[in-house]
Amino acid sequence: MTAETDNWISRIRQAFDNSHYFQAYDLSREAQEQAPDDLIIQLMGMLALVHTGAINQAKKQLAPIVDRLVPFELQSKRLLRDIQTHWPKAMNLAPGEEPSRELREGLANLARDMVHLGSISHFRATEQRQVLDLLGRIYFRIWQQQSDDHFLRLSHDYYTELFRLSRNPESGINAALMSRFLNDTEKTSLFAREILSTISEYAENNGDEHAFKLKTIAAEAALLLDEPIKAEMLFEQATQTSGVHYSWRVDELSRLRLMQRHGIEVSEQILSIIRPPTVVIFAGHPLDAANVAEPCFPAELESSVKREIHAQLDALDADIGYCAAGAGSDILFIEAMLERDAEVHIVLPCNHDDYIRERVAYAGSHWERRCRNAIQLATSIRYTTEEHLLGHDNLFRFNNVLIEGLARIKSELMLTEPRLLVVWDALAQQHPGSGSDFMDQWADIKTLHIIQLDELREERPQLPQQQEGPISPPVLQPILTVEPQRVVKAMLFVDIVGFSKLTEESLPQLWRFLGRLNEQVQLSNDNVKIDLIESWGDALYVVSSTARTILEIAFSLKQGFEQLDIEEYGFGSGLDIRVGLHSGPVFVGTHPFTAKPIVYGSHVSRAARIEPITVPGEIFASQQFVAMLSVEEQAVRNESDMTGEIYSPWYHCEYVGTLPLAKAYGTQPIYHISDINQYQN
Repeated sequence: MTAETDNWISRIRQAFDNSHYFQAYDLSREAQEQAPDDLIIQLMGMLALVHTGAINQAKKQLAPIVDRLVPFELQSKRLLRDIQTHWPKAMNLAPGEEPSRELREGLANLARDMVHLGSISHFRATEQRQVLDLLGRIYFRIWQQQSDDHFLRLSHDYYTELFRLSRNPESGINAALMSRFLNDTEKTSLFAREILSTISEYAENNGDEHAFKLKTIAAEAALLLDEPIKAEMLFEQATQTSGVHYSWRVDELSRLRLMQRHGIEVSEQILSIIRPPTVVIFAGHPLDAANVAEPCFPAELESSVKREIHAQLDALDADIGYCAAGAGSDILFIEAMLERDAEVHIVLPCNHDDYIRERVAYAGSHWERRCRNAIQLATSIRYTTEEHLLGHDNLFRFNNVLIEGLARIKSELMLTEPRLLVVWDALAQQHPGSGSDFMDQWADIKTLHIIQLDELREERPQLPQQQEGPISPPVLQPILTVEPQRVVKAMLFVDIVGFSKLTEESLPQLWRFLGRLNEQVQLSNDNVKIDLIESWGDALYVVSSTARTILEIAFSLKQGFEQLDIEEYGFGSGLDIRVGLHSGPVFVGTHPFTAKPIVYGSHVSRAARIEPITVPGEIFASQQFVAMLSVEEQAVRNESDMTGEIYSPWYHCEYVGTLPLAKAYGTQPIYHISDINQYQN
């Protein structure tokens, strides 16, 4: 292992520690370009995938290499166990009797293990332990998502072997926990007692940085031995240790909830001790322009707003924030988050030079410097579009959709719900992209926190008093305005794989096949909310105002294609479809030659560049589309809660990575989207 490889592994591990699983996967992909044969880096990438929910993607990557990663001793034990379990059942089958599905799978695994027994990779002791640990963690996560005990037994085997080799309490508690899930109470107690008897000595030799994990390991062991009072005390001690990454709290909370679901007594008091990180969506009122007649947020109020933001963040114990970066409240929020060493993710509606000119520079060079510094120090910076603003207010509103959507994606990973913090004045006219975008549809008042500007102004009687009537927003003149205004649309591109290889005489059959497909999908139905549908050769382009509609169409096309018998039309198995989804600001108008509706712009091109990089038969989407979909789906959940209906998830997203788009169109974070039933099966 080279120094360069060690550096990559260190960077990936740091991303894991901060729960940046998307970043960890992207780093692993980058590292594999320079060290394609490094198994540790490959496995770390797969672990990042399963943390994001991309279970099937991880399983595909793992399948070609897993058999040669198993130590000879463990493979031998597994082979003996499979022989003892499955061989007698096979021998007792009556002549002509069909074996059960479980027996067929068991015999297949047995045959595979026999074939690979002599072709195991050899590792140094430290590498072998890392391989065992990573495989144990990967299979444990897969089992949590798919509830197949085959993966639980695999994870149990890896951790048992790792504990035998290392005596590390972390591998021991995992072996104990999985023994309990497999209903082996004798092994559970044996592992738990051994951990408690050795953990003090292990703690003395490993420093304070391991204190949190060792305390929680001891607490879990106490729970497995039915000692809840001791467990509660240990969890309290764990939370009081220093240097605790919030990802550790998330992992521990996930484990405790899992234990609770599988019949292990975990009290609500214990669950309340290990809290998840707090994700905050922030929307702030802009600073007043100089010499406004009706002050709302004058410069003299900066210290008061800053004080209240700090107080709210302290009360929330904020860990992660999502916001824009306008002069005034936004920048004060970013600076407050940076001061508390918290994550802050900035989302801008256009390229940052345009944004600074139109939402920051009016307040003076001091604020401009603070904005550029905030962008430099933020955890991440994302853009609704990297194009110019062009005076289009809709970009600010869509920017808020992305802020909320990205925060909800993060919150789901963190086992929590986001909070909304707003600096607000009820009498102020709301500028495009203001906090009203969030507040108008925020259903849970318990997670809404408001800093009232009018109350802060009342504390400063020396400030100019406002006049009767609504307060005007700052006058923000755009640098350049282009008409018409862009509007936000969701887009679908579909391409037929294998079309170019069809013969001339087979093309009429293709159109008959597509006619049958349209009968099933019914895109021409008036109930389908489509703004535009076009086709060029084998390509289909569909536009709608909602991401939900576009995803429903994508699922219908995929299902319809799978259900139709393409061989009936004389086509082989090479014919399939690729589906790419995207959302963003676009121009809507009328084609000058055909007089038909047209949707155009850079984001149409971006949507078209996603489809060619996708896997045939699957649906892939941009991060913008997934964020928009997440916000729309939350609105459906809110409505279900209000009407008393039961909400049922209908899709699942898997992060694929930041991929290069077709025709050198830059890069794009990409997700795989599947029907929830397909994902669970």
